[in-house]
Amino acid sequence: MGETLHDGLCRELREEIGIDTTVGSLIELSDRLIYDDVGRVRYYFALTDYLCHRVSGEVRVSSDAEGVALADLAPYALIDEALSVIFRGRTLG
Repeated sequence: MGETLHDGLCRELREEIGIDTTVGSLIELSDRLIYDDVGRVRYYFALTDYLCHRVSGEVRVSSDAEGVALADLAPYALIDEALSVIFRGRTLG
């Protein structure tokens, strides 16, 4: 609460991977509805994917992401849309 999408994104990147960034263009805006067993909405997610550019800092990743390359994404069972966003971001970057 109390911060813009861009400010929150920059803060999260600083906290999670140790870099300061500028936020570039929007890559994808999508949403997801997750239903419970009787068909009621249980969760709603609005997903915004931005292209970001490192300004300063050195990337430090946590152990769950350490050493993951684009060619090594298969074990993570990402949905096609997630893979599309990742590869679209690479072409924009």
